[in-house]
Amino acid sequence: MTDTTEDPTHVEDHRAHPYVEDPGMPDVPDLLQRDDYLPAVPVRITGPLVVQMAPSRRGPAFSQDLATTFQHVLGADPKRRRAVLIGSVDWLYRTATSGGGVPWPQDVPLVLEHADQVFAAVPTSTGQLSVITEVWAD
Repeated sequence: MTDTTEDPTHVEDHRAHPYVEDPGMPDVPDLLQRDDYLPAVPVRITGPLVVQMAPSRRGPAFSQDLATTFQHVLGADPKRRRAVLIGSVDWLYRTATSGGGVPWPQDVPLVLEHADQVFAAVPTSTGQLSVITEVWAD
């Protein structure tokens, strides 16, 4: 900060200085509460990079009755890590971006690792679909 005791009419524009000086050992919660985050910095990886998959935060599960018309099972969710679908009978699977349904056999888990909408139906009669999801964040 500039010393303004010599010029009492001086007003410093804080918008021109988005960076805030930190105390010697700031608390992480205090830093995370700031409104003015630093801009993203582009990074170019030039060699191997070790990565580790983050664990899922939670995993809601439910079952849904199926009929011969496609029913909405899961909405689009960018936080969804994966979903496992298991039908009690042979059933049809499709997403919002796919055309007709893809046949899937009963009692065979279908593991999905996308965030698109999911729809399901049965070719004849009715059935149950077990849905187990895992999400990255709340």
